[in-house]
Amino acid sequence: SAGEYIFPLNLAGSSNLLSMDTNACPLLFDPYPQISINNFEIQPSGFYSVAQLSRDRHIVLDSNFQPVDTFKAVGPYEADWHEFVHTDSFALILIYDDSIIDMSPYHPQGKPNAVVDGTVIQKQDLNGNLLWQWESWGRVPFSATNLPTSLAGAAVDLLHANAIDI
Repeated sequence: SAGEYIFPLNLAGSSNLLSMDTNACPLLFDPYPQISINNFEIQPSGFYSVAQLSRDRHIVLDSNFQPVDTFKAVGPYEADWHEFVHTDSFALILIYDDSIIDMSPYHPQGKPNAVVDGTVIQKQDLNGNLLWQWESWGRVPFSATNLPTSLAGAAVDLLHANAIDI
């Protein structure tokens, strides 16, 4: 079960699948030299997954760590490597959605061409069809930040999402 294994974070650009037991003894070390991967983990569906960084997609792996499916963001978005959830009936994909926004109305030193991070979460069926989508734009006000001075930067990290829990 998932509670019996440790999946160390693969640093961006890594190409190894690694899992260990709770005594830190390697259970799997599988070089994946053909692609740059991240976020190797077991999914609620019982499958494994990795994020393929160069293609902005998540690869679903069977119990032999062979690819059986892939998921990409639907529409103009690119899937982020931070989070992907694969269940028996749907998949959730986390997306960073950066936009150029004039931040001067929101902070005295706000930049007129700031790059502001937004977040999108997509729910897809197991064929990759979009079932539902949530966007932070228009739902999370700039006043919600705990760090008002961050609104003055050239890059504004308003909503930094790294995980989805179901």
